[in-house]
Amino acid sequence: MNTKKIVTFISALALVIMLLLTAVSQAIFGNMGYLKKEFVKYSATDNINMEMDDIMYMMNELMDYLHGDRDDLENIVVNVEGQPRDFFSDREKIHMADCKVIFDAGYNIRFICTIIFLAAALGLIITKRFDIRGFLKSAGLVSLIITAAALLVAVAASINFNACFVIFHKLFFSNDLWLLDPAEDLVINILVEPFFADMAIKIAIYCAFVLSVLIASGAGIYITDKKRRIQ
Repeated sequence: MNTKKIVTFISALALVIMLLLTAVSQAIFGNMGYLKKEFVKYSATDNINMEMDDIMYMMNELMDYLHGDRDDLENIVVNVEGQPRDFFSDREKIHMADCKVIFDAGYNIRFICTIIFLAAALGLIITKRFDIRGFLKSAGLVSLIITAAALLVAVAASINFNACFVIFHKLFFSNDLWLLDPAEDLVINILVEPFFADMAIKIAIYCAFVLSVLIASGAGIYITDKKRRIQ
């Protein structure tokens, strides 16, 4: 494999990762209305005797924290059973800090992939070696491989989401602080396991759209090139 093909493949890989991480971010942070519908669906207000306005206030603050727009989760006061209290317990705050590390890693990876993509593409363009057809075929191939891996995960999750949920946490967290107590910790009564299952489906749909576009583009060019060679 020559240098041009290697750089083209690397730039395509970086672009796919960047787009997928953007899709994940949009699925999670892009629609607070979706979250409200989920809370209604799973009776969040009844689970902990809170008003929906208080739940949405808490979620807005939590989303700001995970997105890097808030420094900590201190002084998020809500009414629970008619009494004002700080929503997050110390255990929840530590766990959410662990979650933020993962989100920050995702943002950093996306930024690095953006730089790699732009640098590689610009280098090929400047040296007049950029091949858009080869680039799209590489992006389609990368997307196809990721899709195959994602399908295996999706099948496993559809069979036993709880087991996949536990495995995910054991892989990404070095402690057991994610094992929250519904009797002591409020957030686990709002962000229930079915909520995460729905969010996983939403993320999968967003990512599937990105991957399908890239696969279709790459496949179209591959088929066209093959027909030209036959002729």
